[in-house]
Amino acid sequence: MQALAYLICFLGCGVMSVRWLLPRQRVLCRVWLGLSLGLMEMMWLPALCAFLLDFTMAAHWAALGLLAVLTTGTFFLRDKRTPRPWDREEARQLRQALLLVVPLTLLSGYLQYTHVMRVAADGSWHVGQSTYGDLPMHLSFITGLKNAPFPPEYPFYPGHRLSYSFLMDSLST
Repeated sequence: MQALAYLICFLGCGVMSVRWLLPRQRVLCRVWLGLSLGLMEMMWLPALCAFLLDFTMAAHWAALGLLAVLTTGTFFLRDKRTPRPWDREEARQLRQALLLVVPLTLLSGYLQYTHVMRVAADGSWHVGQSTYGDLPMHLSFITGLKNAPFPPEYPFYPGHRLSYSFLMDSLST
């Protein structure tokens, strides 16, 4: 539940920041860019704070504080024009997008649930995709980043800095 609240906070701040900075863009464009900004901030801010606080809850709280500062800054730097309103063209584009997005999201969710990692009734783990070495590597990054000092090390090769892009793995951590 905390992780969901944390995600919603970052996504909401991203949407607000883009609304303030780009009010003349279409509503759907602002929402898309805002959600993308919020996700990017959720990857970067805790990692940046981890250089001072390790990758702990303290770094995540500090990232929320930094997010508040950045979002407040966008309010003061905002474009003072009235935001572009929702119109018929926007509604048409939303309907078209939903016709494509909803079925693909349901399919993707089903495939993720049935093909990535699933626990069977007997407690064994089943993986349904071809991830010969990739899945164990990413799982080691995810578990190895918890409370880790930054810059992180390879969990399976101690003493060597992690040179792999780990920001997406840090979201799972």
